[in-house]
Amino acid sequence: MTYPPPSTPPPPLNMPQDNRPQTTEKVLPQTSRPVAPPPVVLRPDQIAQGPTVVGTVVRADFKPQPGARIRFVSTSGAESLPVTADAAGHFQLTLAPGSWKIYADDPAGRPVYHSNFQVRGENRNVMLVSR
Repeated sequence: MTYPPPSTPPPPLNMPQDNRPQTTEKVLPQTSRPVAPPPVVLRPDQIAQGPTVVGTVVRADFKPQPGARIRFVSTSGAESLPVTADAAGHFQLTLAPGSWKIYADDPAGRPVYHSNFQVRGENRNVMLVSR
């Protein structure tokens, strides 16, 4: 049995009988400017850190130098990190890999160049002999 062809083609499945496309998306009028997201605030514990440098500051007789103030300065001069030795002359800080200059404060509190220091990506132990 053969059926005659329809006189008009049937509407597409997504079109209602009045030939308007159906949409499920609602368009809202724009009433205000988009709101910028809040700024990202990083805490120090969220930042990738470099190697840890642990050290001791001692006097010329190798006895601990409590309260010694030293400063690590990147050779580019972009970073300067101060640290103060504890009562046993110990200190600890985190440095990015690279070349650093070490300065130790003299008794008058003036920074005096001590030595160069290279950080290659591994933790380091150092002993600084105050002059």
